[in-house]
Amino acid sequence: MWARGLSGGAGEYTSEDYQKLLEENAIGFSPDLDKDNFYISVKTLSENLNLAIDLTNIAIIKPAFTENDYARIKSQTLTGLKKEDENE
Repeated sequence: MWARGLSGGAGEYTSEDYQKLLEENAIGFSPDLDKDNFYISVKTLSENLNLAIDLTNIAIIKPAFTENDYARIKSQTLTGLKKEDENE
């Protein structure tokens, strides 16, 4: 659940503000994980590289999870697990 929460708010940025900054600056930020590994993929234009690194750093060091973020991520995770069970 932590990886999914990284794409939410960070530091002093709300989830909406953080996503807007990424979008306005053509920064793709995709945290993911599998059974053994945690990944962060960041794609951006070279002119926005420093901002992309700063925003990634903030997301890792100061993730901002609200109760609503936690509830949303928990629901998504449980739904995904149920679908996996149904497909097996």
